Amino acid sequence: MRIISGRLKGRKLPIQKGEDIRPTKDSVKESLFSSIENNLSLKQCNVLDLYAGSGSLGLEALSRGAKKVYFVESNKIRAKLLNSFLKEIKEESNTKVYELSVEKFLKKEHLLLKNSIDLVLIDPPYPTHPGNKIFDYLYNSKYLKDLCKVVIECPSNLEMKERKECSFSEFNLEKKRVYGKTSLFFYIYRRYQEKDER
Repeated sequence: MRIISGRLKGRKLPIQKGEDIRPTKDSVKESLFSSIENNLSLKQCNVLDLYAGSGSLGLEALSRGAKKVYFVESNKIRAKLLNSFLKEIKEESNTKVYELSVEKFLKKEHLLLKNSIDLVLIDPPYPTHPGNKIFDYLYNSKYLKDLCKVVIECPSNLEMKERKECSFSEFNLEKKRVYGKTSLFFYIYRRYQEKDER
């Protein structure tokens, strides 16, 4: 299990020996990033990798030139491995690992991240996938820029909404791709001007 493209291509992902995890398959990962890079330059992007695990998606974004990558992983051992790997490859200044559950992280106010995120990568463990609840978590965090891209990986039997409205904003499905037992949902987040209450 390695980084498949960019300046870190070929680097092994930081996985504990014998650990049972499900990183995104290379073919799915390549399709995911090809779709993103068709209309978004990663070089100008601040990326948020939720349910990071081994950091597979965030590290791929970093390798392909992302400006900053923020990883959120609740498992202490995985977070430590990821921090050690980032130190090893000398990418500490371009990254940060938050050892928190995604829900707690998105409820907490991190001023550094407010209105700064261009791309969110979401690949939760399938048995505990939050489904459509993730939209409310994201909206309430206030981290997303207008027109932020959100990519959600999930089992193909889980159906995500095509459109999710929040107060003065919404998530709209741009496309869906299915690869066997895996689905990718590509959304765009749009923020509206608040209505004049006079």
